[in-house]
Amino acid sequence: EPPPNPAAADTTYGAAVAAADALPASAVAAEPDRYLGRRVSVDGRITKVWEAGCAFTLDTGVDTSLVVEAARGNDGECEWVLPPNTDGIAATTGPLRVAGDTLRLSANGVQVTPVRISKSDP
Repeated sequence: EPPPNPAAADTTYGAAVAAADALPASAVAAEPDRYLGRRVSVDGRITKVWEAGCAFTLDTGVDTSLVVEAARGNDGECEWVLPPNTDGIAATTGPLRVAGDTLRLSANGVQVTPVRISKSDP
């Protein structure tokens, strides 16, 4: 039996994302000046999905938060919406900016890979 394809469980919301190019959220948060004002691909563990599902926070491993917000279409609607209890690793791409002590990235799409807890041997 062939091994399962780990990418088969990925779910994309909005536009497709080149997840293989993503930098860890912790690396971006460690050197934000290097990426500010530029398009950056980033991935990390989702720590919070905001109520409307049009934004979420990634774990950066430091005090600086990284909030990913859905780009808005001409009608003002979010380009993507995450279900409220989404848990996993998200990869996304967009321009990085800073607001206060929070890094913010506006994205047209998000790819989420669920986190699987493997069963230990008895």
